[in-house]
Amino acid sequence: MKWTELKEKHSSELNSFPMFFAFSDKQFEEGKEKLGVTENSELASIGGGGAIRKTDGHALKKMFDAHRAERETYFTDDRNLLDALVYELGNHEYCVTYDAQPAVESLELPSNDRTVKLINKAIKTYNTQQELIEA
Repeated sequence: MKWTELKEKHSSELNSFPMFFAFSDKQFEEGKEKLGVTENSELASIGGGGAIRKTDGHALKKMFDAHRAERETYFTDDRNLLDALVYELGNHEYCVTYDAQPAVESLELPSNDRTVKLINKAIKTYNTQQELIEA
């Protein structure tokens, strides 16, 4: 599985989770209706204008924990981690900033020799891909 496929899988699961985002009273009332709740006390904020049913809090945490575990397992393979790093270098505009840190932070990688080695390899791979695009 490619990194983009895993990201899409997690995104799809998150997007199908029962939640809403509201930035007006009307949107808030529509969101409550969507979740089938009548009282504000039945909701829990997830930040950024988002809300879920309080009863779904455990399920959301379980999904996030499963995603984290799946990423950790995925990253045990150097090829997978390299694929993710190259993708995230592009996603975080390494070609403009020459700063790999945002890509590393987005993947929540530990600071160790393996990570440093693979970041350096990913930068070389990314730069080669950019050279081919520009040629």
